[in-house]
Amino acid sequence: ASIVRAAEEIRRLEEAVADRSDVAAFLDAEERLPWVGIGGSAEGEVQALLAVVPDHPRALALLAAVRFEQGLREEALPFAEAALRGTPGEPLALVYRAVVRAAEGNLEEALADLGRAEAAAPQRPEPAHFLGSLLFYRGRFAEAAERLERVPPHEPDAEGRVPFVRLVLAYRDLFEGRRPFAVPARFAPVEVGIESRPDLPAVAVVVNGRRRGWMQIDTGSETTRIPRREAALAEVREDAVVRTGAVDSTTPLHAPGRVDSIEIGGLLVRDVPALVEMEEHAPPAEGVLGALGTDFIARFDPTINLLSRRLLLAPAGSGIGGYSGDIGVGAEQLGALRFTRVGNTLRVRASLGEGPPLEFVLDTGAAANTLDSAILRERFGVTEGDPRTTPVAAKGIAGRPFRTFSFPLPVPLVVDGTPLHGLAVLAEDRLGANLRGRTRTAGTLGLPLLSSMSLSIDFGKQEINYFLRGSPARGR
Repeated sequence: ASIVRAAEEIRRLEEAVADRSDVAAFLDAEERLPWVGIGGSAEGEVQALLAVVPDHPRALALLAAVRFEQGLREEALPFAEAALRGTPGEPLALVYRAVVRAAEGNLEEALADLGRAEAAAPQRPEPAHFLGSLLFYRGRFAEAAERLERVPPHEPDAEGRVPFVRLVLAYRDLFEGRRPFAVPARFAPVEVGIESRPDLPAVAVVVNGRRRGWMQIDTGSETTRIPRREAALAEVREDAVVRTGAVDSTTPLHAPGRVDSIEIGGLLVRDVPALVEMEEHAPPAEGVLGALGTDFIARFDPTINLLSRRLLLAPAGSGIGGYSGDIGVGAEQLGALRFTRVGNTLRVRASLGEGPPLEFVLDTGAAANTLDSAILRERFGVTEGDPRTTPVAAKGIAGRPFRTFSFPLPVPLVVDGTPLHGLAVLAEDRLGANLRGRTRTAGTLGLPLLSSMSLSIDFGKQEINYFLRGSPARGR
């Protein structure tokens, strides 16, 4: 019955597109066709309409949408702004101004635009779709699911949902459906050694009381992750009935699950949400059982001391997060670095030389510092093949190969007023095919920088008390 209804809707929409005499019906149809799985051919017709009525708000808004979906973000914004000058509440113009703002990092303004679009047109799919996506990547899973459940299905499947909607529902149930992370009410701070497994910081753990090994400390991962093979050996429960997939693919990537317990240095943490990595790939090193993400680390006042290779977990709110222990020879306390949380990622601001502040992900699970390839091109005129660069071939997630290039920064990276010289970055494309990718960060601060630091993270105050070793990386 649903297939018959969909076919009838498509037939009516195609009739409306064919009859250009009713401008409102034509625009309705052209806006609706992509949401029933058929891309419209609106651009030529809309341009013809604008030739007659140059300031037609709905036509301008539709052209903004076309430009953005063609990847022409810079051309989308002027059309959206022009539409909003004519009709301040034009929903499609608000939606695409919002996604452009999100791409530029103006998340709160983007949320405000999407909220206005949703209020103006609660029956339309675009505001709910993009607002749900952005809320999801802000870590507000229940709100995101409520919006996305309103969006008509993009494709036929057993549940009538696209894989991304299934992903959002699974995250909602995983992180907000019941209280996770059962930690003892009172416990003495636990301190354990950090080792490199193979080149990322890792600590010894016992998973579900049966699997001993190592888990990497990964502040760049929003969740705790366990490969499928290790999850099976440790008898990790997979809570979600349906596998979750990528935004535009039904290929299973992760399955939300629960770890009954993770033990670190005698501290037993129960009922830990985790993502089971469904892709089969070799472990990064012998005995590595997965990665502890920021969702786990944020349950404590942690100190990740990469100078003396120690991890301290103190009770959350205990105020022990500023503990530094044996920092190391030549280290200095430089102050408190503010950060923001987007979902569970930690984002800090730094500048390239005397340039404006940029937002970077603080990632102890990254073996390199990275910088958006667009920024490299705009700021330094650097692209692949430039004689100043070094080609790099490596393996990424699930062992998939990738190619990029390394570039030595000719200016210092300025963190909290401190210039750090001599750093190199890998070029990285920070814009992806979904709203999360469109929420741009400049890059990643990884281990080449963080290995010279001790980080005491206060998640309540959203600041990091940090020490930095006095090394050649600082001022020359």
